[in-house]
Amino acid sequence: MSADDKRNFLRLDAFLDGAFKVCSDGRQGIFRTGNVSRSGFKVMLNRYVETGNRLEMEVRRPGSIVPTFMTGKVVWIKDIQPDLPPGFEAGIEMEKIDPLERQIIMDYCFNIWYENKADKDRDDNIE
Repeated sequence: MSADDKRNFLRLDAFLDGAFKVCSDGRQGIFRTGNVSRSGFKVMLNRYVETGNRLEMEVRRPGSIVPTFMTGKVVWIKDIQPDLPPGFEAGIEMEKIDPLERQIIMDYCFNIWYENKADKDRDDNIE
């Protein structure tokens, strides 16, 4: 980890889809997580949202009919597809989320991460 890296928690690669609304102006969009930690997400957004904006977020887990609702803050954002349809990578800090819902998301992401790691380890042993 570099000296300027502010990560305090393990990042788990897991994909979760969801929708968001910018609290200040009502703009809406969709997202997909790239990785998840106890304090936030790296996400792909379909529209640009300025750093510092707060988002009302609805996170959907496969197999669950009830989404998780939370509020997050955009801490960084960058354009990842300048020549293609809108695509932005952003860091979202979780601000308001029910502690039980946070744990449910983390458990789901850990299980996905662990299954992927076990599959990779198994494949490495076959070669």
